[in-house]
Amino acid sequence: MNRRTWVSATATRNYAINDPLLDWLHYHGKSKGFRPDTEYADYDERTDFRLFIMNQGNRFESSVTKYISELFPIHRVREPMESSSDDSVFSKTLSAMRLGSPVIYQAVLRDEKTETYGIADFLIRSDVFGELFSRYRGDESTILGSPLLGDESWHYRILDAKFTTLRFSAAGNLSTSGSAWAYMLQLFIYNRALGNMQGYTPPNAYLLGRKWSQTARGETLRGTNFMDRLGEVPMDYFSGSRGTLEDVVANACEWIRNVRTNGHSWEALPTPSIPELRPNMSSTADQPWHHAKGEINDSLKDLTTLWGVGVEKRNTANREGIFKWDHEGLKAEDLGVKAKGSAKTLQAILDVNKIETSPVEPSFIEDLDNTWRQPAKVEFFVDFETVSDLNDDFAN
Repeated sequence: MNRRTWVSATATRNYAINDPLLDWLHYHGKSKGFRPDTEYADYDERTDFRLFIMNQGNRFESSVTKYISELFPIHRVREPMESSSDDSVFSKTLSAMRLGSPVIYQAVLRDEKTETYGIADFLIRSDVFGELFSRYRGDESTILGSPLLGDESWHYRILDAKFTTLRFSAAGNLSTSGSAWAYMLQLFIYNRALGNMQGYTPPNAYLLGRKWSQTARGETLRGTNFMDRLGEVPMDYFSGSRGTLEDVVANACEWIRNVRTNGHSWEALPTPSIPELRPNMSSTADQPWHHAKGEINDSLKDLTTLWGVGVEKRNTANREGIFKWDHEGLKAEDLGVKAKGSAKTLQAILDVNKIETSPVEPSFIEDLDNTWRQPAKVEFFVDFETVSDLNDDFAN
């Protein structure tokens, strides 16, 4: 396996979340004088949210594995210290598939044609899939065979466990917000590789989340049982704004190969060599390069620093010659923000950051002047806070 050309499924994440600068920093950041967050004196792993989420993800995956193992035998093919690029681990995956193991855990998948690979949490035999998830019981597609495995009545399907809440549209489709789009790219790569390994590509791969929610006609339905509902990732998925999953995956892989091969000659400062080196400040999922990204943005003053301005609006403004939020005469409408309320708020933000004399606007409050000047006999304030359940121990 040529490490310069082969791309892992998880390596497409930063491209998927519109923050490809993170890939350049990963491969070339240190040689360009940037430091990862872990090398700063004030780094404390106890406050590293990325590390916390990773650990919780591992604990959640272990809970799912334990639950499934009580129903069906699990064949584990990869141990924690074994590399996904190890030929022997890939061979063990193929052997387990040919044996017809009901559930294969930590399956190493490869696609020679596209030079992509990855580790799927679970490969589940299609006849077992319906037993685990009743919604798919009786699905005629689950009885299709796997020619390369020598069986005519079953095939394997991808199931990946994610420590996340699966969100569904009113129509019941998996939402592409947050990290979901990155997960979809990842599972597409897994499923394509699986298809080439068994001789049949299932129509969907599946995400298993810790919870799920769906809003339709003003009503929100929720579930907290991770076995309740799966998020389907269709191989033929098409987005009007993004295109097909296949095309986006191809572009993401090409980006990774490009940054590995040519990134050493690029610069982020004082002017990015290519547009992909502009920071996406609307995304905070940037550890361990949060400091470096902020350092770059201090100089570039990227438009995504602004409230309500994402990558799409940033790119449109860049094409018009607008690159910094302190651009002379910049108006909210120049950034594609036209809704009356939003435009007013953004314009106020732009204006107050151009004032050198006072950091606070308005300098004089006129509204309800007589009211707030008269102290009430009894005055108190109530601050409502929400408490996250991310620190779940998965006991139930």
